[in-house]
Amino acid sequence: MIYFSSDYHFGHYNLMAKYCNRPFKTTQEMDEKIILNHNKIVGQDDEIYILGDIAMNTKYGAKCLSRMNGKKYLLKGNHDRVRAELLEQVRWVKDYYELWIQDQDAPHKKQLIILCHYCFCVWNKKHWQAFHCFGHSHNSLPDDPDSLSIDVGVDAIAYRFSKDKGNLDPNQYRPISYEELKKIMNKKLKLMNS
Repeated sequence: MIYFSSDYHFGHYNLMAKYCNRPFKTTQEMDEKIILNHNKIVGQDDEIYILGDIAMNTKYGAKCLSRMNGKKYLLKGNHDRVRAELLEQVRWVKDYYELWIQDQDAPHKKQLIILCHYCFCVWNKKHWQAFHCFGHSHNSLPDDPDSLSIDVGVDAIAYRFSKDKGNLDPNQYRPISYEELKKIMNKKLKLMNS
């Protein structure tokens, strides 16, 4: 399986309490819950594309990553410092990546997904229905129903999958699977083509 996530901000108190109002009392509680949620759905052999902002403290961020399942790939965010301890936890670090996924439902079709920490208005092969995954915005950008782009940061995913939008579910601070992503994009495509 393939998963996407972003903006853990491990150990970042102001982000948790002031900027994003995450439903945790301490950063330790937040960090443990994000790691637990991750490990509940991502297996050791799964791939996880992390679109930046692991932690303000690289050493602490690498320690958290070491406890998380999956083959990890990092699309560098503005808070990520690429140091040896971080490099030990990921397969590679890039600023931008074009990921091709073989579609299980259509064996002769591959899906292109453009990955970057930042949101784009346009991207390569957008007109050929390439998806775009980003982070950085912490659910502050409105989801555009006419665009095949999506914020995969934990704040946006928690908002998307929590039943009560005013009281976010701590269990929804988690990665999103390619299958979930594809369902969202297929709904957008139907609306765009109607």
